[in-house]
Amino acid sequence: MLNLYNTIYFLMCFLIIIVFFIDVFVVLKFFEYVYCANIKKQPPMVASNKTLRKITAGEINKHYPRAKNVCELGSGFGGMARYIARNTQTNVIGIENMIFSVCVSKLCDLFCTSKSKTIFCDVFEYLEKTDKHFDIAIAYMGPTITPKFLKYKNKFDVFMSLDFEIPQLKPIRVIDMGYGATHMHGKTYPHRLYVYEIKKEIV
Repeated sequence: MLNLYNTIYFLMCFLIIIVFFIDVFVVLKFFEYVYCANIKKQPPMVASNKTLRKITAGEINKHYPRAKNVCELGSGFGGMARYIARNTQTNVIGIENMIFSVCVSKLCDLFCTSKSKTIFCDVFEYLEKTDKHFDIAIAYMGPTITPKFLKYKNKFDVFMSLDFEIPQLKPIRVIDMGYGATHMHGKTYPHRLYVYEIKKEIV
C-alpha cells in the first residue's frame, strides 16, 4: 500500500511539473506574440515546416551549390538553420533576439551534429557590427522590416525572403509554396519564397 501511495505521489508531482512548464511556455508565447505583432511589427515567431525547409535547402543546392556561409535573420527555434546545415554544404548562423527562442535553439544545437549555431542579437545590430560576409541570407521579418535589409546588401550575395518582397529589387525567382499565407494588419501574404541575387559570384 505504501508503494502505491509513493507511486501516486510521484506521478502527481511529475504531472504538476509538466503542467507548470506548459503554462510557462504558453505565457511566454503569448508575450512573444504581443511583442512581435504590436511592437516589432513583424510576424510572430512560428516554427518553419518541413515543406518550407525542403524548398529552401533545395533552392540552395540547385542554384547555389558553391555557397558556404548562410545566415538566417530571425531564426526562432533554429529549425530552418539546422535543416539547411544538415542538407547543404553550408555553415549556418541563426540570429534571434527573443531570449526564450534562443535558449531552445542553443539547447537543440547541442544535440545536433549540424554546422549551425545561434546568436542572441537584434538582426540589424548584428548586420551593422559584423565583418562577416554571407553567401546567402534568409529572412521572414514582415512587410515593413524586410525592405530595410536593402541597406545591408553588401553583407550578402543572395537574399531569400519568405512571403515579403523588397519593393526596390526584382526577384530572380519566386517560388510558390502551394499552401497557406501570413496574415498581418488586414493583408494576406501567400507563402512564397522570393529570391534576390545581389551579386552573382556564387552562381
